[in-house]
Amino acid sequence: MRNDYDGNSYDVRDRVGSARPKQTGIKRNSVVLLDENAFYALLADKTDNLRRFVAARLPSLLQDVVSAEDIMQAVWAKAFQQRSSFAPHSTGTVDAWLLKIARNEIADTWRQHMTTKRGGGRKRFDLIDTSLTNVFRTLVSPGKTPSSELSFQEQREAVRLAIASLPHREIVWAREIEGIPMEEIASRFGKTERALAGILRRARLQLRDRLGQFVELRNKSAS
Repeated sequence: MRNDYDGNSYDVRDRVGSARPKQTGIKRNSVVLLDENAFYALLADKTDNLRRFVAARLPSLLQDVVSAEDIMQAVWAKAFQQRSSFAPHSTGTVDAWLLKIARNEIADTWRQHMTTKRGGGRKRFDLIDTSLTNVFRTLVSPGKTPSSELSFQEQREAVRLAIASLPHREIVWAREIEGIPMEEIASRFGKTERALAGILRRARLQLRDRLGQFVELRNKSAS
């Protein structure tokens, strides 16, 4: 199978760093569906390829209002949403599937920009980048994982991918990254502040696990 990013063959049935791993998942209509951890590992393994693809195709007119990392996060979120419908035997490689989602996301973002002409600029990017880095540093213990070996860009992407994998990703993003007050988030999502506190507490535990998994996968690929 061809890989639309770098020419390497990569099938959804292959695990990161292994030519023919055991399958971890359930069967539906004779198709093996990867469990959430295995699926996350596949997406983490494709981070560099996805970044290159999006950066090369993001129109210059969009680059002041949306970053390549914004597009990547949207792609990851949609990938998790569509995970149960991904059939490798009919769809092809993980790369081709992500490529299609990325193309559509860039096109949708372009249409939205041309309609709304929304702004934000570099200041918005800087604030979000700082929040993403702070979340990574807070949740990943340097004493247990070699997080210092990851670049700031890799740290930000790790947090974006981890948030994209969560069921309440919009709430987590609003609170942890944008810093929106709990009262406002409760009103926006129709939840009590107590319910939000529980969601965020569980989300932080999930984020810690996901970030640790990301660092571990990077270390294995580098060794």
